[in-house]
Amino acid sequence: MTTRSLDLRALYRSPNGIPNGRPNYSNYFNPTVDRLLDQGLGATDETTASKYWKQVHWNGQTGIGTQGDATSVWLVNLNETYLVSKCLDIGRQKVPSQRHQGRLLGNITEWKIICNS
Repeated sequence: MTTRSLDLRALYRSPNGIPNGRPNYSNYFNPTVDRLLDQGLGATDETTASKYWKQVHWNGQTGIGTQGDATSVWLVNLNETYLVSKCLDIGRQKVPSQRHQGRLLGNITEWKIICNS
């Protein structure tokens, strides 16, 4: 099992299909994606597995990608420099609890637009 397959399963496999009953982070549920994840995880070679991973993103009708359910959005690269508009109050930055969360996103739920136009 590759890191990519484990990440896909942890993020997008319906909660009842994850070992030890651990739910996916967003409680995403799509039976077609579940089936494709299972087929990819059960593949005997990387070429076959990659076919299923691509279909998890979009199989022509559904998937986790922008053409399908659009399950996530890429906000930032945390190792870059960002300028913040004077109309966005990002509050006091917190110490990150996880490496991937970073200081910039640590309090995103508290951000406020402070300009009227």
